[in-house]
Amino acid sequence: MTQEQVLQRVNDKLECFGRLLFLTKSGSHLYGTNTPTSDEDYVGVFLAKPKYHLGFKTVNEVDCSIVDKDASGKNTHDAVDIKVYELKTFLKLAADSNPNIVELLFSTGDAVIFNTLEFKEFQNNYNLFINERVRHSFTGYARQQFKKGIQKADNFKKLNELIDVLENYDDNEMLAVVVENEPLLKTLDKGKHIEIAGLSFQKNLFVKKVKKQMKEKIKMASHRASMWEKYGYDTKFFMHLFRLLNEGKDLLLTGKLEFPVREKEFLLDVRNGKFTLEELQNLAEERFNEFNQLESVLPKKANWNKLENMFMDLLKNEFCVKES
Repeated sequence: MTQEQVLQRVNDKLECFGRLLFLTKSGSHLYGTNTPTSDEDYVGVFLAKPKYHLGFKTVNEVDCSIVDKDASGKNTHDAVDIKVYELKTFLKLAADSNPNIVELLFSTGDAVIFNTLEFKEFQNNYNLFINERVRHSFTGYARQQFKKGIQKADNFKKLNELIDVLENYDDNEMLAVVVENEPLLKTLDKGKHIEIAGLSFQKNLFVKKVKKQMKEKIKMASHRASMWEKYGYDTKFFMHLFRLLNEGKDLLLTGKLEFPVREKEFLLDVRNGKFTLEELQNLAEERFNEFNQLESVLPKKANWNKLENMFMDLLKNEFCVKES
């Protein structure tokens, strides 16, 4: 899908909601870590129509994505992830140091598909947004990536182990009987149900149905299963862990971001599985400790008053009828 087609799709989707202010490449194509097989991701900002500001209706974001997956659950080349945030939502998230949203303030050059003078004004005043909350939000997101990087592979392993256990039982046997007999399932027992890998099964279900759902879960992740089996962790999540810590460090020390990201080659090495899990765990611990010791140049909080005034001025210019 060409950039012109992406822009046209967004404008078509926004026709009943408002006017596009900004659209940029996001994800790996913004970071500079994209590969020939990387999905296309776009993020934007729009200004909602008056009724969404003054009336009963509200709109926070509009999903303009094209969803197209193959049999394994992996996005095809026709799939495009496109999300646009209403301006007020964007301002709040950026001032709260949401890592995915803060990046839009610093997206420039070839990454930008569409921009307006109104949004450039916010980008030029990025210092009004960036504040000490960066320290907590970026490390928080990074720790989530660390957890998911190990958990995804571990869940895949447990699901396969559990299916092997269930294969020893008749399809018409109730799950409750299996739980009583198998130590592995007892560790997943939550009373009336068991939980594993984001799945929940009532213990009065038959083994056949439980196995079917588990196998469907594995099938949906089959495009990443070989990676989990080979490395014992999810390389993509660990790449994002180190990217987030780098971005957070840059914001704390300089108050701004630059793209493509720093350590691009290192991040791609992580993505390509060139490190053992133990090596990445040790390095992540070092980076977290370093991050926590950083001295910040940032203010305690965003300049909400000036941001609100900028937002109100934009609304007045957009919606108020001027006298001739």
